[in-house]
Amino acid sequence: MMSATPPSMQLWPLLAIFASFVRAQDRETFYEQLWIEPFQDGKLLAQFEFLTVLKDVPRRPDTLSIEDSCKFSIEKYSVTELHLSLNAGKWNYKTWGVPLVPSVASGAELWAWMGHTHNETTEAIDARWHGLTNALAGLFCASLGSMDARRTITPEVAFRPEGDLPRGASNAHSPLLSLTSPIDYPHSLRYAAMPSENVCTENLTPFVKLLPCKAHAGIASLLNPHRLFDADWHGMSITVRWLENTGIELRLGFGAIMDPVRLSEDSMHWSFQSLFGRGLHKSCLIASKSKVLVGMGPTSEGSALLPYGHKLLKMSDTRSLAVYDVSHSECPYSSPVFLMASPVPGSRQRRVPVVAFASDPRSTGPVSPQLPITVRRVLTGAEQTHGGLLLSITNEGNTEFTTAWLETMPWFIQFFLHTLELRVDGQKRDDLLSRLTFIPPRDDLRRASMLEAILSVPPHSTLQVTVSFRKAFILYTEHPPDAHRGWDLPAAVITPLCAEADSKTMELTHRYGLGLVDTCGTRLYTSTLLVDLATPDFSMPYNVIIMTSTVVALFFGSIFNLLTRKFVIVRVGNPRSVYRTTIALMKSEQLRVAYLGPQGTYSHQAAAAAFKNAPATFLSCKTISHTFEAVCEDRVEFSCIPLENSLHGSVIETLDLLRVDRPLERAVSITSEFTIGIEHCLIACRGVRIEEITRVLSHEQALGQCHDFLSTHLPNVAQVRTASTASAAEHLLELSEKGDSLARCSAAICSRICVDMHKELELVQNGIQDGESKETTHRLARLWLTSTSVNFTRFIILSKIPLPAQIRLPTLQRALLRCILPPVNKSNVSNPTVTLSSIIRSIPSDIQVLRVDRRPSLCKTPFHDCAFLEVVCQPPLSAGDHGPDTISQLWRDKVATGAKDVNSQVHGGDLPCCRILGAW
Repeated sequence: MMSATPPSMQLWPLLAIFASFVRAQDRETFYEQLWIEPFQDGKLLAQFEFLTVLKDVPRRPDTLSIEDSCKFSIEKYSVTELHLSLNAGKWNYKTWGVPLVPSVASGAELWAWMGHTHNETTEAIDARWHGLTNALAGLFCASLGSMDARRTITPEVAFRPEGDLPRGASNAHSPLLSLTSPIDYPHSLRYAAMPSENVCTENLTPFVKLLPCKAHAGIASLLNPHRLFDADWHGMSITVRWLENTGIELRLGFGAIMDPVRLSEDSMHWSFQSLFGRGLHKSCLIASKSKVLVGMGPTSEGSALLPYGHKLLKMSDTRSLAVYDVSHSECPYSSPVFLMASPVPGSRQRRVPVVAFASDPRSTGPVSPQLPITVRRVLTGAEQTHGGLLLSITNEGNTEFTTAWLETMPWFIQFFLHTLELRVDGQKRDDLLSRLTFIPPRDDLRRASMLEAILSVPPHSTLQVTVSFRKAFILYTEHPPDAHRGWDLPAAVITPLCAEADSKTMELTHRYGLGLVDTCGTRLYTSTLLVDLATPDFSMPYNVIIMTSTVVALFFGSIFNLLTRKFVIVRVGNPRSVYRTTIALMKSEQLRVAYLGPQGTYSHQAAAAAFKNAPATFLSCKTISHTFEAVCEDRVEFSCIPLENSLHGSVIETLDLLRVDRPLERAVSITSEFTIGIEHCLIACRGVRIEEITRVLSHEQALGQCHDFLSTHLPNVAQVRTASTASAAEHLLELSEKGDSLARCSAAICSRICVDMHKELELVQNGIQDGESKETTHRLARLWLTSTSVNFTRFIILSKIPLPAQIRLPTLQRALLRCILPPVNKSNVSNPTVTLSSIIRSIPSDIQVLRVDRRPSLCKTPFHDCAFLEVVCQPPLSAGDHGPDTISQLWRDKVATGAKDVNSQVHGGDLPCCRILGAW
């Protein structure tokens, strides 16, 4: 007689995985969230979470909007609840606390609750489990099909259902469902682990395809496999469950422990760009909620948060949570927004953040409360036939701790149960074992063994559990590749139990929304173990295979390179610098960019904005000259220095550096430019009023740009020049820390961000630069700039090599020429500019002169000037069929031809007076 199919075999949540987020109109809701949490050791947790909820799901699967193939998978395997995790690395419970997702064991882990009828045999359930593992293996490109009877067990205490197991309902069409009252249909648990399974890009690709916006928009766009799989620990999880009052819930998660110090070369500053190699440019319109959560510890000196979160949640007295709502269509987080304030131990960097978030990782706690127990598991014995297992559980709490211990062993590890001993402080304590379930292995069927026990650990003591086992001999065909390495044993599962828990509270609970974990029922995993078996000598055939493969690979690779490689001539400035930069780009390492420091200057802001699309680390320099020399000496690949200001004119120090001729190995050129709006602020120590100010500190350019304000409001103050605007703010901070009386009568002119960086300083007056303050839009350097001021500064980018393609700065078709002018003498005393005029007339007609600057030359002859001519292509070269790189090369060739014409017409070619400083 044909058996009836229970409702649990008709609905279950495996549909959500295979349906690939097919939209279910009003019944389906999608949420996405990124949690960033700093740890005590300076590392960061980046936990991605994507949640889909199918509300009010009917009990007939044919009414759901899913594909036919998905319906077939659902009905065939009858999965009620499913949990799959793929992890790499070892989770540090002591430093990182309890994880947001409990399943953090190395390798692959799969457990599922499957509904069945009362008369269905265990063999039939195992057959459906085998089909489920193969289906998941094909979907996620993993070796899950190997989770057969050799690795599968059915625990009794661990892995309780996290959702609701459905109840049956009356059904007149089925003999088994014809009762008038609801029927509870049984469910079976299957659990398997593969510690040797690796997680890589081929697993992430199908994972991303399940998301509605893929990796094109929303938080999922930050899933960069190059950065995620380079983390200290990373793992992905898939959870499907049914909640009676909610519906079917599909939760996709990806977590990674990032090391900002390693990613940014000895700097604790971190950002979306440095962590994930990309920014958050646009939101996923399908998501109902899209949030970024940033955990914050106590506010430390020199910390700042820019931009500020849309909401600040107070988690405890020492911990808060900044919430960013990125569900709108235009996200402002494409540029770096989060930076750490604390330096690396031994580093010379100051505790000063820039443009972004700063938090002291040493003052933040773990993601969730730490458990009072510590678990350690090791193998004992050195023989190849026998060994022992030692489990050590330390209870640091004040009360007795009850926990479930689960061991899953392959068939060749055979426990001797009579050797099981429990000891506390060297004393035998068998009374601490309240329940023991042992299923021995079966050599004929190669089935795994299971050992599950309920243990009690006294307070402030260490419980040691030991058991001996025998290593069985296996066939030579059963050995894995690299057999001499040994076998990986799955991690032991420790499940803390509540003292007065009922059937509901015994289930594992996890509040993902705020990252809080209920310690009662949370699973802990020990490290995996490596066991050594008696192994035949496989070395000879392996050595032959490896040697033959190596010879074939070397021969084929050499011949293939000779047949396919194309040799071209490349113009280089300094070969060593070009080589190092090329290798850095090939390895996706961060470029080094120098700027006029310290952190917080306009130069730093311009450099960060210009290189926002490329992995870069920034070097602070004290002066413009030091910034210039950094790129000349190959300490950095690029330098960003100011060229001119719209109010105060050209930067004299920059022009003086550009007029010097340098040897080939130190020669640099202008590769691009970047323009930003300038808004100066007057800041002082807290409590200082504007009437008390007698000294104003800032850079020469900033003092000149605020001349009107100083003349009107502070006419009698002393103006003190500093190396930069940010250094003026630091000088105020040093005066305040020393208790100097000058701190009460001094102020500084700098950017607004310096106030957020230094909590001891406060804003006195904002927008003090000259010019009318109103909303204006300017088209400078072919870039539309919107600002509340008419004050702008142009910055040039110096380098020995071209800009990388990922920086994507536009080709402006501009160039800067340096021309040496003769001194004024009797022949040209009536017209001192005759030589300059002749140079301008010699320039081709399709190149227009925009501006001219003059500086004394460095020769011994008096009044021997050096002129700087900035030119632009007129009319601009049209893109047409050419790409940006072709347009850049055409413009550089046109400038080179024009300079050659000038030299030949003015001096007959004997004395080149015109030199190209850069064409961009």
